[in-house]
Amino acid sequence: MNKQENQGVYVIKFFIAAGCTYFTLPAIKAKRTTRDLENERHYAKDRSVQLIKDKFPNQINIEGLTKYLEGELKDDCIRKCMSHFGVSISFDENKKTLAKALAHQFQLFIEAECDDIDNDVAKEYEKLVNGIDSSISIRRSAANAGDDYWVEQKKTLHINCYQTREYTWVIHNAGTVYWTDRKLVLVNENKDNPRPEAKEIAIPDVAPNGYIKIATNFEARSIEGKYTCEWEMQDSQGTACFGMNAGFNVIINVSYEANTEG
Repeated sequence: MNKQENQGVYVIKFFIAAGCTYFTLPAIKAKRTTRDLENERHYAKDRSVQLIKDKFPNQINIEGLTKYLEGELKDDCIRKCMSHFGVSISFDENKKTLAKALAHQFQLFIEAECDDIDNDVAKEYEKLVNGIDSSISIRRSAANAGDDYWVEQKKTLHINCYQTREYTWVIHNAGTVYWTDRKLVLVNENKDNPRPEAKEIAIPDVAPNGYIKIATNFEARSIEGKYTCEWEMQDSQGTACFGMNAGFNVIINVSYEANTEG
């Protein structure tokens, strides 16, 4: 990060940016010494944020913390920071995206009941790059507390009229709920959309941090165009597991021209 006054000041600015009401930054710089801010400094060293998480809003100020981190991250250290958190080298450097992924990670600390949580920065970075709903949105729309998912992004499926092609989802269980007796269900069937071979696809049991691959074939109709086939994950009772299901959607481009790139 860019030069910081000291750890105590850093903690205060970080927490305030996230919406915390517990600390205030001394107006007089002479009162911002390490000695004066020893209490705050411990949150960067050895004190758990669990002790004061009730001082943060139910959802932290993601945009505020993102803006703060973006302003403080050094331009020549972005790739190193990305690699430290496991973000693939295949993704371009983007300071704002990294800052937002880090803000989402801090949200996990505020939601957690313990200090030892998974590093989800790489997953959040990929979701942000691909325009997928953030884990915060998904978790808050879930039918079961702690449930979460993310789907590895695929390119648009290109099909010629009357052609059949396979589409594969790679779905990750990113929450704390064990998935059992679930299925992926088509929710917007109509006469013009490409027809999936299966309108309900069983999802094998998946433990937290696990993932599965499921697939079906799509048959294009006679009408050219770009179509979005909407799907949602349902439980054994037919209840939608998530209120936000855009990650499961399949975008299909149908044309008369030969185009078989996936």
